[in-house]
This record gives sequence, C-alpha cells and structure tokens, in this order.
Amino acid sequence: MYWATFNRPIGANYKSKYDSKDGVAINLEVEEGGEYIIISRMKSDSGKNTYTIIGEGGEVKRYSGFGTSTPEDVVKVLGMSEINFQMQHNPYYLLNMTPGERGKVINSYINLSVIDRAIKSIKKVGNDERAEKRFVKGELDATLKSLEQYNHLERCEIQLTNLNKQYDLVKAMVSRLHEVIKTIHDIRGLVKGGEGGVKIVGYKVRLEALINEAKGVEGGWIEAEEIRQAIDEVDELKIKVEGEAKLIRGLKWRLKQGMPDVCPLCGK
Repeated sequence: MYWATFNRPIGANYKSKYDSKDGVAINLEVEEGGEYIIISRMKSDSGKNTYTIIGEGGEVKRYSGFGTSTPEDVVKVLGMSEINFQMQHNPYYLLNMTPGERGKVINSYINLSVIDRAIKSIKKVGNDERAEKRFVKGELDATLKSLEQYNHLERCEIQLTNLNKQYDLVKAMVSRLHEVIKTIHDIRGLVKGGEGGVKIVGYKVRLEALINEAKGVEGGWIEAEEIRQAIDEVDELKIKVEGEAKLIRGLKWRLKQGMPDVCPLCGK
C-alpha cells in the first residue's frame, strides 16, 4: 500500500528476487453496490514503474515515466497522506513530538492560528469588561461612602412627620388665640369706657390671664416658624439624597450592561 501510494522506495530496489514481476492492486469502491476503481502499481523486469487506473465503466488509464513522485491522478483518487500509515518501527504518532511540533501538525489540519486569534480577541474583551467593572465599582463605592453622611435622614424623616403634626397643631392654636386676643381687646375697650361694671371687671381679670397665655403661645408661633425652616432644610437634604440614589442606580445599570449575558468562551 505504501509503495503504491507514495512510490517509495524508488527504482528497482523493491523488486523481489523470487518474482520477475512485482505489483500491487488497490480496489476502491465508488459507492455501495456500485462499480470499483482499481489502481495497479507494477514494476517490470526493466525496472520501469507503471500505474494503471481502471475507472468506472472499465475506462483504463496508464501512467509511466513519472519520475520519483506519484502521478497526480493517482494521488487524487487515493486521497491519502503520510498520517494514514504507521510502519512497524515508527514511534507512536504525535506522542514522541515536542509540544511545538504537535502544535504545527495539528495546526496544519484545523488551522489553530484562527483559534489563537479568537482566544486573544476574547481575552481582550474580557480584560476590557473587567477594567470597566473595576471603574464602575470604584465610582459606586465612592458614591455609597458619600451617602454615609445622610444616614441620619431616616431619623429626620420620622422627626419631620412629628414636626408637621406639631406645626399644624400650633398653627390652629395660634389662630384661636388671635381670636381670643381680639375679644380681650374689645373687652378692654368696654372697661375703659366704663361699660358693664363689675361683670366686665371679672372678665378683665380672667382675660388678663388669657392674654399672658396668648403671649406664650405667640412665642410658640415663632418656634413653629423655626420648625418650618428646619422642615425645609430636611426637604432639601431629601432631594440631594434622591439625586445620589439616582446616580447609584445609573452606576449599577452601567455595571450590569458591561457584563456579557453569554460567556464568549463556552456560550453559556
């Protein structure tokens, strides 16, 4: 088979001394149940090499005087190379080679250079994504740290709710006391005019106490205004925190978008 396929050894060295004519016939089935192609490799007494191809339908082609190589038509029909043959004393295929030699042999069959370029490209994409991830994570950590100064806002929100209730209560009280004060002033006018006698004087004593109480409540109105200012400051803090939270959501979205949904290596 080797002699017929590769024309080795060359010349008359392969001729047996016991037989004047040496030859090899290779039958190749064209298709199951069909005809055969027969390749005959003969060496005559003169040492002249001859190939004969009997093709489909009995067509015969003969080749001679082709030198030390194998006729192209024969090579095309056989479709075999050195890797299809293992001689008795040959070392195990690929096992005795260095990694570099094995790589060259395998590359000649499956074009490993394309795979190498693909792996390098995938690694570059992975490195870029990891760098982007580190950058976004750094921004996220910095933003979260800056938000630590607003940890008291939850407590402030509870206080704000209570302050709003107190503010509404004080506002209602002040409104009522303004009416009381107006009534007191009207009664004072009656007293000064001498109207109502002892009855008005009794109201006067009673309302004087109400006036003093009202003055204290009016001071509460000033405190209520201060409370309202504090509420406004808390509202501003809430707006700032909402802006920081929006920034965090944007950073998380960028981080999620930067990571591929499918692994470029395994496709999972």
